[in-house]
Amino acid sequence: MKYIVILAIVFIVMLTAPFVGAAVYCLGKKGSVLQIRKEKTKDARYFGKAFAQLVENNLPNVKGHRIRLSKEEVFVDGDVARYYSDTVDEMVICRTKDFYAPKNVKAFRKEIYGARDIVFSGKNVRLRAACARERMILGTGVTVERWVDAEQTLTVYDNCDLGMSAAAGKRLCVGPGCRFHRLYAPEIFIGQHPDDLKDPMDEKKSDILEPAGPQPVVKNIKAVDHEMVNEREEAEISIVTDQDLTIMEDVIVKGDICSRKGVRVCDGAVVCGNLFAEEDVLIGAGAAVLGNVFTQGNIIAEKQAMFGRPGRIRSVVARETITFDKDTAVFGSVSCEGGGSIRPGAGKGGREELMFLQVT
Repeated sequence: MKYIVILAIVFIVMLTAPFVGAAVYCLGKKGSVLQIRKEKTKDARYFGKAFAQLVENNLPNVKGHRIRLSKEEVFVDGDVARYYSDTVDEMVICRTKDFYAPKNVKAFRKEIYGARDIVFSGKNVRLRAACARERMILGTGVTVERWVDAEQTLTVYDNCDLGMSAAAGKRLCVGPGCRFHRLYAPEIFIGQHPDDLKDPMDEKKSDILEPAGPQPVVKNIKAVDHEMVNEREEAEISIVTDQDLTIMEDVIVKGDICSRKGVRVCDGAVVCGNLFAEEDVLIGAGAAVLGNVFTQGNIIAEKQAMFGRPGRIRSVVARETITFDKDTAVFGSVSCEGGGSIRPGAGKGGREELMFLQVT
């Protein structure tokens, strides 16, 4: 009996000891609120920022023409090199000067880093990736295999393939005939050249940029026409519908739109909130969606369409494809799994003066 009591006591001690220890530990600690990051958006310039930081952190340790990144890499010193073969197999690093890609080079197989400006003025150049800490220009027909990033402005001329991502810290200007998967900049001018940019607010009411606030919800309608608006051509509603939806010409919808089918925003119409759809979205000439746009289908934007609003980053996302016409503008990011394109011939084309964008 004595041994049974001893074993029972030992069992109870072993069973309760972890809880007692945990209680003592917790009582001795001062409580603090767990910090949760509520910002769920990805950094659209991750590739360029990460690469630039990696290069700059390791520049002080350069020995000869070798730099340690994820592994030791041989690089070309773009500040002093004068002659390049038509295919460059090493990284190119410019620490003090602008980098003007020689016109005889047809392919850069490794990344390019420029502490200042980078310019590709030759036609049909192929490059892996490039990061400019100031400005960048891609001439006609450049093919990007992975990504390009500019800290200030990025100018892309006609018929370029922009690979996985093209991003800029201030402004991105993309000419006609280009193809892309992701674009990002606070201002994106599409189907345009930097010496002939169109004001995206042209012929639009300036007061549409003011926040509208929550609106009453209307369900399962097929159209918003001029019988549903006030004297200012505004429909003060949000819409949730299971049907194809049409916003008639010049109508302003003050709230959000959510459709389980497709949405057509006719010429000159405005959606002040977000637009979500399960099928295709068509944004007519001069129309605008000031919030985010997401669809499981395709997005087609006609000339002078506008997405987002100046000074506020918004997203335009399609599960399939995005097609832009000339003189369109996006304030924020563009992403499409099926690939995007800018209609050829949207601008004048064939320009080789290669002007930098001037940001004030």
